[in-house]
Amino acid sequence: TEDGGASPRQQSAARLQQAEQLKAAGNSKFEQRIYRDAFALYSKAINLAPEVPTYRLNRAATSFMTADYDSCIDDCADALRLDPALVKAHKRLAKALIERGELEKAAAALDAGVAACGGEVLAEEVRTATQLCEWQREGELALEQGNATLARTFFANALQKTSAVRCRLSLVRAELALGLCDRALRTTREVIKQDANASEAYVLRALALFYSADLDQAHKHLKAALRLDP
Repeated sequence: TEDGGASPRQQSAARLQQAEQLKAAGNSKFEQRIYRDAFALYSKAINLAPEVPTYRLNRAATSFMTADYDSCIDDCADALRLDPALVKAHKRLAKALIERGELEKAAAALDAGVAACGGEVLAEEVRTATQLCEWQREGELALEQGNATLARTFFANALQKTSAVRCRLSLVRAELALGLCDRALRTTREVIKQDANASEAYVLRALALFYSADLDQAHKHLKAALRLDP
């Protein structure tokens, strides 16, 4: 330029080079499992080069590893808006939706991925999502029909592939129907520790406590559930 400054193209190249350095540093932190630092570094890369989908995809990976599935889903969606054929983004989006317990949304997202990328590259993920939807559906149907033993089998199968709260609490419902209060108490305690706003976990824990004749604690947990979901 006439004033001796960098041209827009040079400025863009410099930003991209700096963003790549930040991504490399983020990758190093990710490999060390220092996810908070990795997240911050990827965020800086995104700010410098928001048009590069890989940075958002990498940040999504850190969110997934810290169980921040909402942020993971948002970053995957943004990455796919920039590059609809980004296979890893379709896979990671589906995984995050599954861990959120949104099994049907995961299957639908994979359908969109197949349309954009082809079926072969997402075949395993499609099989997993389809199987999870089927197990969840069959388990709920068995529970409705009073066959808690069969329902428990379906939900246990699902939990071999996901630790989604939806699937865990479905198993609790089956176990309570079979009188397995100790397991239900243990699982609901873990879920509440993981997510203090999981109102269904409080309800099911209250029921398990009631069956265990701990009426005071049952009442306490029911009140907590109502406070969360009036």
